[in-house]
Amino acid sequence: MLHATETADPENDLQLITDVAVAPNNVEDSRILGERLPEMHRKTPDLVELHTDGAYGSEANDRELAQRQILPVQTGIRGPSARAPMRVVQEADLLHVRCAAGHVVPGSTTRKHYKAEFSAAHCAGCPFAAVCQTQPRLHGGRTFYFTKEELLKRLRHYRIETLPEERRTLRANVEATMRQFKAPCRNGKLRTRGLGTVRRYAFLRAIAVNFGRIYRHLQQLSSGPEAPVSIPAPAHRLPAALYALLTPLRRLVRALRRDGGDPFPAAVVIA
Repeated sequence: MLHATETADPENDLQLITDVAVAPNNVEDSRILGERLPEMHRKTPDLVELHTDGAYGSEANDRELAQRQILPVQTGIRGPSARAPMRVVQEADLLHVRCAAGHVVPGSTTRKHYKAEFSAAHCAGCPFAAVCQTQPRLHGGRTFYFTKEELLKRLRHYRIETLPEERRTLRANVEATMRQFKAPCRNGKLRTRGLGTVRRYAFLRAIAVNFGRIYRHLQQLSSGPEAPVSIPAPAHRLPAALYALLTPLRRLVRALRRDGGDPFPAAVVIA
């Protein structure tokens, strides 16, 4: 499996791939994200919001993202949906819990967990009483208990509903990016096997995609009214410094094309 991360800030005119990872098919997506998070944060220290699909969410990742002050936005929820879902909304330092019937009460903390108390008037005649996740209180009403891990998970599940409309589909472009990775492959499949070979392909393909995006961006700038950037026409001969830079890359590509060729030592891993 190939996993790619790219920037998706609507205010940026240029979006680039920032991280690529390759793993066997039997490794969960959430585990791969957990392993890549420190490196992703190192490359983009200003990262404040991470959009993923449902397969990347986990309690361990929620804790790691919260520690790094990164808000996870999940576009899908794995597993069966609750028949009477309880939604938690966080505003500044305040928590609000809304039950399936639409009643909203403030959340509070105890020594071991969080809780939200619904009065007897809220619960009287509720059509979700048989499947409600709350617990009855001795003097009437019901209480919903949840832990910090459950709080982070619930916030992740429903955070997308609190975003402006234009930010709810930011992850959609990554599907087009994955098609760019598969473009040179016949029927979307690599003609080589082996984790090391696939890593090298993914790494080089990400470079090519980024180079293409940068080149097209510069072309748009050069054709604009201010024309701040000019792209020189290709010359018949490459400058000596550029030729020296590209020579190792050409050797690498030739080696990758050979059956069984391995241009890197076995201990070198590119991810």
